[in-house]
Amino acid sequence: MENSGREILLIKNQSELFATASKIKEAWEEGKPIVARDKSIFTLCVSPFNRKTVENAIELMFKEAGKKYYLYPYIISDEKFVERFVFIAYPSERFFLNITKTENLIMLVKAVFNFHPKLLFNGKIGVRLADENNKLIKILGGITLAFPYIKNGAPVFHSSHVGLGNIIVDINPESSSFKPPSYIEITEGYVIKFIFEGEISRYDFKSRFEMFGFKVI
Repeated sequence: MENSGREILLIKNQSELFATASKIKEAWEEGKPIVARDKSIFTLCVSPFNRKTVENAIELMFKEAGKKYYLYPYIISDEKFVERFVFIAYPSERFFLNITKTENLIMLVKAVFNFHPKLLFNGKIGVRLADENNKLIKILGGITLAFPYIKNGAPVFHSSHVGLGNIIVDINPESSSFKPPSYIEITEGYVIKFIFEGEISRYDFKSRFEMFGFKVI
């Protein structure tokens, strides 16, 4: 499969995803788009990081399905704070991205730190600013966090409760099926963030990918 002369690594199902971990890293190093899809998992890698590249990659991935994705509020600028960007849609977050019940969006990242040291805390990317009503908060790296969200199993309603290094995705506490998300930590090296859903095993994911230098959180 090719797009504009660039090869795309297409992974058709979860078994193939686990079996091609080394190819994923190789394609990643070479900057090739990576698409994995079945009923519960979609994986996307884009490089370099910018809004248009992400839009084009998503358009490619869902061309045949005729779906349209709205990137707000998770991708807010073209500023190249990070080379690649990580995001997973939790069940209660899919509303924001027009994702159906059986779809997830995963983006793999290789973070590049070029910030002033004061903006970093314990190697994590810190909070940049909150809006005047403290209902939206912008995180370095192009992430916007909406309130309330879940922290340690409880909803947080105000940006003053978000410390440096806490990058937590938006989740609806009223959802009957929500699971508190883990923190997103963008560190140097490879980071994969994934959702517990369907037949995906976190242990299998870790054991298959960590041997290739990926960090699974």
